[in-house]
Amino acid sequence: MRPRLRFLVDISAGLLSAAVFLAALLIYRQNIDLRAQIAGLAADSERRKVELENNFSQLSDRFDALAARTEQDIDSSRTGTRGDVKRLQSHFTESFSSVQGRLEEMAGDLNRLRPDQAIEKIGAATLVASPSPTADDPMPGAARLEQDLAFMQGMEESRDFYAAGRYEEAVRKLSPLLDKQPANPDILLYFAASLFRANPGETANYAVIERHLKAVIKERKENVIALDTLGALCMERGRWAEGLEWLSQSILQEPEKVEALRNAGSCALNAGALDIAQSYFDKAAALAPSEADLWYFSGSAYASAGKNAAAVERFQKCLSVQPRHVAAHLKAGLCLRDLGRTDEAIEHVSASLAARLSFEAMDALGDCYNANGDPAAAEDRWRLSLGLITQNSTDKKQKSAGVYEKLTRSSWKRGDRAACKTYALEGLKNNSAAILQAYLGMCYMALGDEAKGVALLQRVRDQNPNSEASSIARQALGQGSQ
Repeated sequence: MRPRLRFLVDISAGLLSAAVFLAALLIYRQNIDLRAQIAGLAADSERRKVELENNFSQLSDRFDALAARTEQDIDSSRTGTRGDVKRLQSHFTESFSSVQGRLEEMAGDLNRLRPDQAIEKIGAATLVASPSPTADDPMPGAARLEQDLAFMQGMEESRDFYAAGRYEEAVRKLSPLLDKQPANPDILLYFAASLFRANPGETANYAVIERHLKAVIKERKENVIALDTLGALCMERGRWAEGLEWLSQSILQEPEKVEALRNAGSCALNAGALDIAQSYFDKAAALAPSEADLWYFSGSAYASAGKNAAAVERFQKCLSVQPRHVAAHLKAGLCLRDLGRTDEAIEHVSASLAARLSFEAMDALGDCYNANGDPAAAEDRWRLSLGLITQNSTDKKQKSAGVYEKLTRSSWKRGDRAACKTYALEGLKNNSAAILQAYLGMCYMALGDEAKGVALLQRVRDQNPNSEASSIARQALGQGSQ
């Protein structure tokens, strides 16, 4: 049997077992009331007493048969089909109605015998699922039972919708149930979880979802659906540390649930808890080794902690599953560059560029060539990277300033003062970085405009104490060049 169907069977069987328990409790209460009634009839009619005792005996036998049959059906339903569960429900409803009818008939007998007491006592012993009409609750017992069965069916269908990923349908099904029972934890759980997963980006729903799920957690601290959904909700809000707390509790309940491990790892990574992120991603990747992204995320967690060798190992596992994983090639290249394995780094970064042109990859390739001792190739890639900066990106100025700083340093180092001056001036158009001003001052001095260069270097020295730029300026002023 498929796992979800087995789950439905067990749930239905559990609900019916609960109903049997309630019926048994009711019959027990009725036994007491009826026996008391019978004892009080001796003065009125010995014949009625004998008749009622016989009826009661028959009723008990019938209920014993019902209980035995229900127990047998529940046991068989655990390995049966959905149809078996439907038949079990039908058997139970049919037999239950028969028992209820006999109780009502006996109540009528008592009412005829002692009208001053019988109605009150029998009313108190009516089935819990089908209470007698009162001033506050005028609904007849049969109607109440029908309503309860409709409620159970609505909950079952809602769970089916949720399990099938039909979240909007689950929300529509649960909305009227929630109106009738606003504190029911099952309704709150599936309504909130379905509402979130139907549209995770709908911020207007967040407060309601969070309130409902926390109400569920208050009663059911270990409910995995509630814990997972709260964790995912925190991720949408960027509340990484809180999301990690919820998801960590979920993982305690289901330690091999890959989705929870992945989400917990993401929360930990964004919260700066790198050791925890590494642990969760490693566990997730070990459970699902064919999911390339899990290896990539694990490698990223190690790279963020500066554990480059471990990171490269995981990026390579990612690439063994998905050879054209662009981000894994790039990050593997960066880690290999930092490890001094520049030839391998160039290979990986070039593979990333072959799959998709990007500023980050082109800039990194320039870094790799520079580390490999080829400044001309490095400057060529850095210049190309400038054209790949997204024009409307919020960090455009920062990115371009960083590239121009590399170009300025490289050209000065190889002795091309004119190129160095050009790069420094271009960089200063978007960013007044002190390091660019220092190199520009040196270029002015080297190219014959010493007064202008000295004035600029003095300003850098005075305005940026204890910085690299200030150190370069002092050295240039003392030696005239560097």
